[in-house]
Amino acid sequence: MMRQSLSLLLVVMTALSLSACGQQDSGDSNATVNRTYKLSDATSSGSSSPDGTQSDAPPSRTCPLLYYPDSTGTYIVSRELSNLSLSDQTLDVKLVDALIDGGILNQDVTLNSLSFDLTEDRTQEVLLLDFTKPFQKQISSCGPEQERLLIGSVVDTFLSAYGRELAQITVEGKKLVSKNEFSYADPVPWYDGCDTEPFNETVKIDGVRLKLSLERVYSDAGFLISQDTEQFAYRYDSSTRTAIFQAPDTRHRDETPASLSITPTALTQEATLTRARQILSGGKIEESTVKVGENQVEATCLTVTDDKGGTACYIFTDDDRVWLAQLAWNAGEEETRLARMHYMLSTFLAVS
Repeated sequence: MMRQSLSLLLVVMTALSLSACGQQDSGDSNATVNRTYKLSDATSSGSSSPDGTQSDAPPSRTCPLLYYPDSTGTYIVSRELSNLSLSDQTLDVKLVDALIDGGILNQDVTLNSLSFDLTEDRTQEVLLLDFTKPFQKQISSCGPEQERLLIGSVVDTFLSAYGRELAQITVEGKKLVSKNEFSYADPVPWYDGCDTEPFNETVKIDGVRLKLSLERVYSDAGFLISQDTEQFAYRYDSSTRTAIFQAPDTRHRDETPASLSITPTALTQEATLTRARQILSGGKIEESTVKVGENQVEATCLTVTDDKGGTACYIFTDDDRVWLAQLAWNAGEEETRLARMHYMLSTFLAVS
């Protein structure tokens, strides 16, 4: 069990009235939450402290994310809560409201307290969330998969907002009990949106036989894909909502590493096609129609090549959204990294 030493606490704010949240329609927003913060929370790098002050390194995101089950009830996905701020002192209650509005938590669930402590070995900080009894009632009504998605949505939403890696969930100060043989006696880590393990697969694509080390990953851009973890590293640009899979190196210093980027454009397909032509302007564009993704949706492919390599843009609609996928490669990579990027794109699946 974690130490509860009061000597580690910087600020104790008890029985704060949250009447400012009373404008929320969902849940009991006028409830009182006991917030207890530790000294280390006020000095955590790259995140907001509990009193709303910022550390020297500005956060990359100012709005929290809501994690929730996708439309198939299979994956945990996320969207930005643009009306909320990570520096809000009442963010905890507003996150509960958002989880209720999203149909994840029941209407009568409220948060008793939010605090921080250390693991027994004092190497990690743990986010402590104590809920009211209706949360236990909701958990007890869930089947195994429902419970996984519910706990994962709650845990990921709060860990993302408060910049922690572990969460301890209790109900009225007591251990949360699961009828599905899940254990919440110890802190729980981030839940993977896909809940899958890395795997190997041998495929033939573009006439090339490849043995791939893959991992099914969820991108905050709103899709699932099988990432070639041996050849490509993943990062997400939240400012442009672009998922980028980039090779770590090149054969020559003056080359740019091969990459696959995928963006939901918020434009019409015709406008996205125009944008792609602008991206490829300056070269001779070859146009074709191909099938992409797990759903084998039709895509317009625009390609420009020269003696240094090439760039291709794929414009397609999936899950009622228009997507722009861009592939860039260097000369000599057609049967290696380009083929691998083609395979990754063939595993694309939009989720919402």
